[in-house]
Amino acid sequence: MPVVDIQGTSVQFPDNLPPAALNAAVAAAAQQMRPRPADTIGRRLGLGVRDVVEGATALPGMVYDAAALPFNLAGAGIPPARDIVSGLLDKTGLPRAETAGERMVSAPAQAVAGLIPTMGAGLAAPVGSAARAMLLDAPVSQIVGSVGAGLGAQGAAEAGAGPVGQLAAGLAGGAVGAAAVPAARAVGATGPAMLQPFSEAGRQRMAADVLLRNSDDPATLRARIDAGVADETRRLPGSMPTTAQASRDAGLSVFEQGARATADGASAVRQAEAARNQNRWNTITGLQGDTTPEQRGQVIRGILAANERATGDAVSGFYRAIDPDGTARFPVQTIRQAAEAAAARYDTAAMGGGVPAPLQGVLDDLARAGEAIDWRSMQNLRSRLGSIADEASRAGDNRLAGSAQMIRASLDGAETTAVQSGNFQPWQRELWEAAGAARRNMGQTFERAESGANASGAILKEAGFGMPALLDERVAGRALQSPADLRQVLGASGAAMPIVRQSLQEEFMARFLRASQTTADMAAGGTATPILSPAQAQKFMRDNAQVAGLLFGPAQRNLLNRLMADFGETSMVTATGRARGSDTAQNISVGNAISRVTNGLVDPNSPLAQTMFGIGGALRIVYSAPEAATRELLTRAAIDPRFASMLLAKATPQNVQRAAAYVDQNFADRLGQIASRAAGRATLRGVTAEAAAEAP
Repeated sequence: MPVVDIQGTSVQFPDNLPPAALNAAVAAAAQQMRPRPADTIGRRLGLGVRDVVEGATALPGMVYDAAALPFNLAGAGIPPARDIVSGLLDKTGLPRAETAGERMVSAPAQAVAGLIPTMGAGLAAPVGSAARAMLLDAPVSQIVGSVGAGLGAQGAAEAGAGPVGQLAAGLAGGAVGAAAVPAARAVGATGPAMLQPFSEAGRQRMAADVLLRNSDDPATLRARIDAGVADETRRLPGSMPTTAQASRDAGLSVFEQGARATADGASAVRQAEAARNQNRWNTITGLQGDTTPEQRGQVIRGILAANERATGDAVSGFYRAIDPDGTARFPVQTIRQAAEAAAARYDTAAMGGGVPAPLQGVLDDLARAGEAIDWRSMQNLRSRLGSIADEASRAGDNRLAGSAQMIRASLDGAETTAVQSGNFQPWQRELWEAAGAARRNMGQTFERAESGANASGAILKEAGFGMPALLDERVAGRALQSPADLRQVLGASGAAMPIVRQSLQEEFMARFLRASQTTADMAAGGTATPILSPAQAQKFMRDNAQVAGLLFGPAQRNLLNRLMADFGETSMVTATGRARGSDTAQNISVGNAISRVTNGLVDPNSPLAQTMFGIGGALRIVYSAPEAATRELLTRAAIDPRFASMLLAKATPQNVQRAAAYVDQNFADRLGQIASRAAGRATLRGVTAEAAAEAP
């Protein structure tokens, strides 16, 4: 174990210690054992003179060093101004700061002395100049800030921090020191702040201050509230938004949630929500009417069935007018040839099986017809072939469907031949074409349209014995299945379209109500009404937007748009952004004092701040009544935007400024968290090092 003599004292060091580490340890020990200078009045005076000179020459020295830099880069070796000044002071015999205590005194003294050149320049500047104002601004704050900066930087140096750490500590110390003066001035505001809760006007200003502090944008809050209330397109007639909803302020949404945390607040908010829910319910049920699904279905089916019969009679009349005397004759030869060609497709082994019975029946009837058939037989054959083709297609028998269509096409040739021979007059053919168009339109309207819609057909289809295949209560819903189905049903309604439209509107709103309501309910005006879900309502309307656009007129669509906006307003504002609790959960009187005294720089909801500025048990009893009254104001302000606007009208510009500073505290909070973590890590490192040193 090496033994080293240090100033007459033998000191042992561990074996196998590297030379560099040994030298460092010896130097540290020597420094520790160095005799401390005697603390005399003369020494303190000398240190003070040295601090003033070094501090006052720091700024000119920086100018000197900057001028010498180009020469030093060329190798001139000009010493720094600080070393020159320090050397001259050494020659005068002035002492140096050698202990940590002396250095902690010298550092702020030098920092304050550093203000001498700048403030002197300010005094020398012309009165009223910008330079004079800048250099002499807040001299007390400058001095106090300089002291804080010097102490911070030197304290970091004594703790072993590097240049960066010393700089950071100096900046932080300067900021704290400069803030000390305004903080001292703010103490004078404490008394008025603590008396404010005992007057109605004071409580109203406190409530306004709370609203501003909780807003994401205090400067525009009142204007946004007023604009939101005035914009009637955002909601139904008779609906009243909360203050958060009217302003669309996420911060106030958090505040509103805080209001719900109290019994009185929860009751008030729930009453407001119940009233708005009831207004929506009344609007929907008003458009729904009082008819049942069965009644609506009966009305729609009855109108469509009557229109189908009338249309069918008209089409039949067209066809009867074509050949009223029964004199027209149509050659069968080309028709028979087409039928025989279709049947021949089934005669080969490759096709398999024989001629299908429907096709064979057509062949047999043509064989018995002779050389020509009359108009009625011609049309019956056309209809018969069309039915065979349709049924074969639905059954997936494309071969039979194609065969029937091939024979049906031959009928057009027979009609042309009849016209050419004079057995079928041109006017008869024109009338026949018009009748065919009427029949096709009938199919589009009451059967299956080219768009694929078949709601009318489904509604009119019979299951047997004259009974409808679709139940009455399902008729209206079938018509609303798609925009194409709705168009078909409305088109089939004819002159009775307003009646059918009304029934369909009522069905639409009944479905909307069922889709929107939840299993829970709330009471408004003594009536328990199911709660309507904004999310469910919005989904239904998105899924049925096209149907609604076809079904409702302009005035009704406007009402529906306001209904959906009403739903949207309650779900628009979400608790995003600051994760800060509402002021309603804290002592409002104390929070008001904190905000005023610190000019908004301290979070009034902070548990630490509430403790530091807190009031004793006796005063809490005194403040209980004003606290309750203020909370009532805030609860009302949360649910009544007009009342909130009235309160904000009483706010001063200082209220708004403090609130804006408070909103920015999330950034300060993050800085505080970073500093706390850094301090924790430093402490942990220190404890770990001590433990390692003490380990065997």
